[in-house]
Amino acid sequence: MTKNFQVGDYIWVAKFSSTKVKVPCPICFGNKVVTLILGNDDTVMLPCEICREGMNDSTGYVTEYQRTPHCEKVKITKKRTEEESDKTVIEYFSDRFIYYEKDIFETEQEAMEEAKRRQEIWKKEEDKRLKVKPDKNYSWNAGYHLRAAKQAELDLEYHRSKAILCKAKARTQET
Repeated sequence: MTKNFQVGDYIWVAKFSSTKVKVPCPICFGNKVVTLILGNDDTVMLPCEICREGMNDSTGYVTEYQRTPHCEKVKITKKRTEEESDKTVIEYFSDRFIYYEKDIFETEQEAMEEAKRRQEIWKKEEDKRLKVKPDKNYSWNAGYHLRAAKQAELDLEYHRSKAILCKAKARTQET
């Protein structure tokens, strides 16, 4: 349990912040393309969908958040105590934030240890989250685009033959 701090006391607050960093794409390794080997051993080069940003091309990198533990020394400007049936809740205020007993410490070392502990908890939870398995997306996309290309070739052939017929009919009508 932490000390009961008073207005005017300085406290240490455990925190960890997020910073955006660009790292090489874990799928294309910065190459912006991936190679899909089909069942008949043909290869298809595809733009990497993992490092693609919106409607833009693949970039070769992804943005991740790097979590950095730190602590901050703040001065208590206000204190509020509420008695509940089973506990007492104390809120400490600085010029900008509200802090609770679980967030504040007497020393910088205690605050930093808590910040690192919270970072580890966050990291474990983040590691548990399911990641998209891009292999299914790539194979599906490759199949889709190969079917679309084949259909486009058939459409091209069809429309070319119709254009030739139209030209021939136009010539016969001119004479």
